[in-house]
Amino acid sequence: MKMKIVDFVKENLDTMNYNHTLKVRKLAIKIAKKEGADRKVVGVASLLHDVGKLKSELSKHHEKSVEMAREFLKNKYDNAFIEKVCNCIERHMAPFVFGEDIPRPNDLESKVLYDADMIDLISPNGIFKMVYLNCKRGKSFEESVRQTKKNFQDAYNDLQTETGRKIAEKYYKLGKRFLGMVSE
Repeated sequence: MKMKIVDFVKENLDTMNYNHTLKVRKLAIKIAKKEGADRKVVGVASLLHDVGKLKSELSKHHEKSVEMAREFLKNKYDNAFIEKVCNCIERHMAPFVFGEDIPRPNDLESKVLYDADMIDLISPNGIFKMVYLNCKRGKSFEESVRQTKKNFQDAYNDLQTETGRKIAEKYYKLGKRFLGMVSE
């Protein structure tokens, strides 16, 4: 019996990252529909974009996710489809968080996944997640809030699609208000 993609994703992510993945998928499908992107590619890529997160350094999880996605998808899809999915996964990372050598979105589908991931980053859950993870990595609360404010603004400024920017607007306004209330 073939394992379903959702089961594979659930097996490879903790609860926090699994919930993030489901939100990203919902956003990505919505953006893909409005932008005219391939919804099947975007849907599969959005489910698999973080599967390598728990098995690699955070800054390299896109590489591990590509490797795991390629292995999972082989014999289920043709090579052209798998390469499109892997291209999206490889390019979903934010350069302002992970460094300038991170591959950038280079086609509509990778831009859609990138935007969905960034929109979740600037959502209330994304803001809490950024502060929590920075504190967990040993940063002070004040430094975590400062870094979150910077990442929040950079994510919003780097959105790739018109639809992504429109959807992000409500999260951006809410996040600006919230982050303005949090003292460093």
